[in-house]
Amino acid sequence: MNSYSQNREDLFVLDYFKGFKGTLLEIGANDGRTLSNSLLLIENGWNAYVLEPGSVCGDLFLLHKDNCKVHVFNYGIGERDEVVKFYESGTHVSNGSDKGLVSSTHYNETLRWRKSGVQFTEREIQLVSFENFYNSIENPVFDFISIDAEGHDWTILKHIDLKDVRCLVIEFNGDNELQARFSIYCASYGLKLAIINNENLIFVR
Repeated sequence: MNSYSQNREDLFVLDYFKGFKGTLLEIGANDGRTLSNSLLLIENGWNAYVLEPGSVCGDLFLLHKDNCKVHVFNYGIGERDEVVKFYESGTHVSNGSDKGLVSSTHYNETLRWRKSGVQFTEREIQLVSFENFYNSIENPVFDFISIDAEGHDWTILKHIDLKDVRCLVIEFNGDNELQARFSIYCASYGLKLAIINNENLIFVR
């Protein structure tokens, strides 16, 4: 079976749910296909809420325009509802087909990519608090959550109640401090670390 994820995380998640079709949330969905942790589940019948604040969200809308189970939002999650600066990346992967993969609201997060030649364009995006987003979609239960927000991941996660979440994939990029912080937070909801690679952590119930 083909994998869309960076390190085959989606295959692990699909196997973990054993044919169950639930509801997922992906924050930082990019174009919905490149290095996606959600597309394989969507192709297997899941309901999905996918968020992408960058201009690449246009591709995300086109990808899912005929799927009534997928709801696309062109904004990010933050501490509050506000408009912020966003550093949108150009080509990053070796084949040059990606757009916006390492975009971030944090300038310092872009420095390591700038050193390797990635170009960034400064623009403004909308952030919405998780509470306001969640209330606007009438509080569904999320069985699976994927967060890939380039340095903004903890800001997002700490506002999410994980009591009903069965599996979480979250980016940490080898940062031991973040791993510890995420692990403590997830453990408080009964989630344990199942998979660790250079980019992501996977927690399961």
